[in-house]
Amino acid sequence: MVSTVFAYNGSTHGDWVGTYAVRLAAAAPDSALRVVHVEEHGEDAERFAAKLARLEESAAAAGVALEVRRVAAGSGEVAAVLEEAIPDDPAGIVVTGLRARETGRGLLRGTISERLMSSARHSVLALRVVSPGLLGQVEHLLFALSQNPRSAARAALFLRRFAPGLRR
Repeated sequence: MVSTVFAYNGSTHGDWVGTYAVRLAAAAPDSALRVVHVEEHGEDAERFAAKLARLEESAAAAGVALEVRRVAAGSGEVAAVLEEAIPDDPAGIVVTGLRARETGRGLLRGTISERLMSSARHSVLALRVVSPGLLGQVEHLLFALSQNPRSAARAALFLRRFAPGLRR
């Protein structure tokens, strides 16, 4: 089973988060990354194919086997479709992105990342890239934990994979 899953929306920020997903997959025992993308109506298929090609190049350069799963949104909500498409794996990590939000709305409130986290079916790492010029080079990491007793164990999954490059 692939232990690293990247929920990819095809945005520029998603491209940046993909760099970290590849790095996390490279540090996983299976060195594999499953990309799950929910195809929405009106999506530019050619543009998305070019983005996937760049992600495939990045994965190959890192020695990561890449598997892409594209799922039609149909009439369902994107979060629900993702939930169904992402396999259950207690040792796995689901990587998602977080975009900048309007002031006062909260970082996660109302996002697909929040929906995936609240389901508690997966360990979810929601990343917001602040300095895209330093992609893939995590030196500083701010990590928030919930009061859930399993939070520390789940956090260890992420931290072990980022540990080689962290300074603080």
